[in-house]
Amino acid sequence: MLSRLTKLPDGGVHDFDVEMTHVTADIIFRTIFSSPMEGADAARIFRAFSKYQAMAPRLMLPALFGLRWLALPWDRLRSKRAAAEIRGLLEGLVRPRFDACRAGAPHPSSDILSAFLDARDPGGEPFGFDELVDQVAMLFLAGHETSASALTWALHLLSHSPQIQERMVAEAAGVFAARPADAGDMKRLTLTWNVFRETLRLFPPVGFIARDAVKQCPMRDKTVPAGATIVISPWLIHRHRDLWDEPDAFDPDRYEDDQSRESLKQAYLPFSMGPRVCMGAAFALQEAALILSSLVRHFRFAPAPGHTPEPVGRLTIRSANGMPLVMHRRSKT
Repeated sequence: MLSRLTKLPDGGVHDFDVEMTHVTADIIFRTIFSSPMEGADAARIFRAFSKYQAMAPRLMLPALFGLRWLALPWDRLRSKRAAAEIRGLLEGLVRPRFDACRAGAPHPSSDILSAFLDARDPGGEPFGFDELVDQVAMLFLAGHETSASALTWALHLLSHSPQIQERMVAEAAGVFAARPADAGDMKRLTLTWNVFRETLRLFPPVGFIARDAVKQCPMRDKTVPAGATIVISPWLIHRHRDLWDEPDAFDPDRYEDDQSRESLKQAYLPFSMGPRVCMGAAFALQEAALILSSLVRHFRFAPAPGHTPEPVGRLTIRSANGMPLVMHRRSKT
């Protein structure tokens, strides 16, 4: 990522929605397949996901309320085409490893695809090819899309907060000095963690979460029947004025006071909560801390003149008009 960005014109305007999608997709590719995602594939994935996300609300909302027939046929067709493009890329990567494994050839043991290939159900059966691609596709989607959304909004917020950028640079310099980052360093990046934590509060990647009631229960002055769909909104809870001081302000330092710590326990769910909490939360947080600290050590970010991002809820909360930012390289001295 740093190598790509360093080659771009200094002081130019660049779309960081695309770049954050590239780097997070590359990371999850390396985690699943032990191989990098090349630029052409990254651009193809971004375009296909953009198409798929644009169709998602038109398909998901009718399905949520049992009214799938309301979805227009051409929307379903466009969605299927975009999904097929993404799946085709993944199938091409899974097939050689799947065939080699079934033929008894040794395979790498350090990536997630190897774990899937070795997995067995309670009856001792491995995944079939289509099942394996299903698992990889879900992990790929969940493993990069939400992180890309949050990192893009983090850079937007930082571009309007030059003093916080400089404090992050000082923190990273104290933690890393002149050496490469190590996994053990991440917990020492307190301000960087808080910047990302505050980004997740203001722009939770999943703005609305649907859950089914497993039994009848009271909720305020209503009775929720068993099987009813409940929509929980982190977007609204995270900005509730009874739960947060100055809820619309970007303030990473808020997490150093006791009141905000209590709000974190009671009214903060960017990764959902309970038994279905996101299993990749720790992965995402470490990834974000490393990416953000690396970016601010090498570059300064400022808003693109005349651009105001337009948040829109799709699969994740993205900017409908991209995220162009002005990027300046920092001096090495």
